[in-house]
Parts: sequence; C-alpha cells; structure tokens
Amino acid sequence: MSASQLGKTKPPTEWREYPEPIDNQQVIRTLEQALQDLEKIGDVTIPKETHLAIREIEDAKLREERIFAVLEAAGVASLPFSTPLSLLFLLLGWRQGVRYEKVRRLVALMKELDEAFKEQGIEMTALVEHPTNEPVDLLLRFPGKHFFLLCIRSYGDAEVVFNEKRQRFFQKKPDDKGLRSILLDPVDTLMQHVVWLQKHYRPFFGGTSRAAKRPLPRILVIWKPSRLAQHREELYETFGEAKVLSARYEKGGSLFAVNREDVVVFVKEYLAFRINKERGDERVD
Repeated sequence: MSASQLGKTKPPTEWREYPEPIDNQQVIRTLEQALQDLEKIGDVTIPKETHLAIREIEDAKLREERIFAVLEAAGVASLPFSTPLSLLFLLLGWRQGVRYEKVRRLVALMKELDEAFKEQGIEMTALVEHPTNEPVDLLLRFPGKHFFLLCIRSYGDAEVVFNEKRQRFFQKKPDDKGLRSILLDPVDTLMQHVVWLQKHYRPFFGGTSRAAKRPLPRILVIWKPSRLAQHREELYETFGEAKVLSARYEKGGSLFAVNREDVVVFVKEYLAFRINKERGDERVD
C-alpha cells in the first residue's frame, strides 16, 4: 500500500459515481502503529531524493526491497514494522520531531472527527502523497459528495496572522516587534493540493470529472501552542454558530483558518450550510 492510498480500499476497476468505502478505524490504527515504529527508529532520516527515486519504481516487490535496503543501511531493518512500508518511508523523510508530532496530531483529530460525525457517515484518508509538495494532511468525505481538505500547522508560541496586502500568512512571536515569514505558505500549499487532487485522486471524489469539481473547502488548522491572531471584522465569515477567518487569494480560491478546538464546530456548520444551499438550488431548478 502506498502512502497516497492510506485508508483506501483497492480502486474500482471502472470509475463510479460513488467510490469505495474507507475504514476510518483502519486508517487510525495504521497511523498509531506508525507512531510506535517511529519511536523505535529514533532520529533516522532518509534523503528526499532517495524517497522520490524509489517512488518512481513501478514494481512493488522491487520497491519494497529497495526500502528495506535503505532501512538496513540505517540499522533499523530488523524492527518488526507493521506500518505500510511506503508510509514509513515517507515519514522518515521528515525531521524526527516534525514527523512524530504530525502523526500524533492527525490521530487525535481523526478520532475526534470520527466520534463527532460517525452518524453522518464521515470517511477520512490521511497523508496523501503529492509529487512536488508536502503530503495532503487529511481529506474528509461525507455522503452526498461533500468534501473537506485539512492542513494542520503549528509554529510554536506564536500568533498566526494573515496579511491581506501580501496575501500570505505570517507568525508573530511574543517578543517580536514585527512579523516573521512562514517558509511554506499554507495558502499556496493548499492551492497546489486542490489542483493535484482534482486531477489525480478521482477514486476519492467518485471518479467523474463532475464529482472532482465539487466544492472542496480548504481548512487551515492552527494547533496549540500557536493561535490565530485577531483580524479585521471584514475577513470573517459566519456559518451557523461558527465564525471563521476567510483568507482570499487573488490567483484563485480561498481558505478558512480555524484554531484546533474549533474544527468540529466549523465542519458541522459548513456541512449544514452546503446541504441547505444544495437543497435551495434544487428547489430553484
């Protein structure tokens, strides 16, 4: 199983309007096992160039043999890995602290979302590999073809600020007089993710070009100890009980920025908003 297929069943032989189901608990168990394996591995990294070269190998058996060879060279091949090897290999390309915290946060958020939206039929897939950018953190799917794209970020003890003029996010530390740039701007990252997903991740969206073009709200999740700064009132949008920062991008699209503790409320209210809007459109038609 490749990292881009984490939590997915085998793709259907023909594109279908309704895609194959995803087992949320299996995705969570796989990520939890990855956490355990990462603890055993410790501070081992694999160059990104090596990772990209192995990804291009089509033969699955050869691919796994190459991965084992790299792990053996790192002195960790004897560990009893049960995590899908390509996922483990993907994580080994990140710094130790970054990769562990990323998976830990994903597990925590997915458990909360699964509990909150189990009755609504939520399905989730995590760490979708992107050929040139960071992996997609989390995708949500609801019956009726409602989708969400989540990007989890934390910048330590800092406020996260959206600069309207420069159309970028910045961070502000408590002792800083000014703003610090964020190296990988989440607005740009999410825009690239959306374009790639709609072209290459058809099984998740239902397999048709029409399904892939359905609204895909982008959510930037700010994780503690980071927090969103207060912005001008005009930058906020309200969906039911949820009031969220809306960062618009002149080159196309926008994203919603929320603090980690507000994710469930926002998804709930935005989902209700989309369902009601579609029902209203149906009445008009």
